[in-house]
Amino acid sequence: MESFDLLLDENIEPFHDELRRLGHNAHHVRDVSELGLGAQDEPDILPWLQTNNVLLFTKDDHWIGADSSDPQNAIDPERTPGVLWLKDESMTAGQQIKAICVIASLMSQSDLDGQYVEVTKQWFTSLE
Repeated sequence: MESFDLLLDENIEPFHDELRRLGHNAHHVRDVSELGLGAQDEPDILPWLQTNNVLLFTKDDHWIGADSSDPQNAIDPERTPGVLWLKDESMTAGQQIKAICVIASLMSQSDLDGQYVEVTKQWFTSLE
């Protein structure tokens, strides 16, 4: 399994320690001294992602660019090292972790550069 460098957005449950136990380099925005809760997407988080070459895990769809429900505030994923977008908000933290691990087993971090991937239960239901 490929390991990802991940930043969990403030709207994601802070299960980064579990991701670390599974081999990922994961951080929650609240624990990053340069960011913290209340960090703004465009002026704060985006440059941090770019500088540190880190994927973002978020449920905010404005990070998926033209497909966003909020095109006025959309951020083109091509400007990011990659976005894992939690499309299915009914997923438990355990299911989210499982989906991230499946994605990491199928794609490298460089495969995700400038792209977004929808995180849904479909990533692991085919394995059951």
